Amino acid sequence: MDASKRILIAMDDSDASNRAVVYTARMIGGKKGFRIRLFHVLAPLPPKLMEFESAQEPKRDRRGDAKREEAHAQWIAQGKKAAQPVFARAKSILRKARIPAHAVETELFTPGTDQDLATHILEGARVSQCNTIVVGRASFFGLREILQQHAHVADELIRKAQGLSVWVVE
Repeated sequence: MDASKRILIAMDDSDASNRAVVYTARMIGGKKGFRIRLFHVLAPLPPKLMEFESAQEPKRDRRGDAKREEAHAQWIAQGKKAAQPVFARAKSILRKARIPAHAVETELFTPGTDQDLATHILEGARVSQCNTIVVGRASFFGLREILQQHAHVADELIRKAQGLSVWVVE
């Protein structure tokens, strides 16, 4: 498959992500050969689920590990459950634009602690051989934009996406 016809839409449950899906549907709706990957990154694990107890008491430590693993599994299960309506809404938008269901894939990514969101999205695009990334961005005006402490993920994607196209939908 032609990588230029593979599109990754980075999404969450925001209006900006919804606009990215709608824009993509308008751009490629009814055209043949496109594949869409709906890519949702789960929120990072809370710090309390990543803490490690000292190994002074091995039995206690194993119980703590088991509790953390159970809490970790619950966190992921809750994230998957919350992502289903987001994926369903996006698939509905794409289907109405005459993009066949078999051309739409979903991926729920569980991040580690070592990389930023833009890096996870870029890796997702490269692994799934997508040449285009679509991301929504909320517009900020005036003082709110100036006070924003960190770069928006779209800005990071543009800066880091060597060899890939990035569509930023506002």
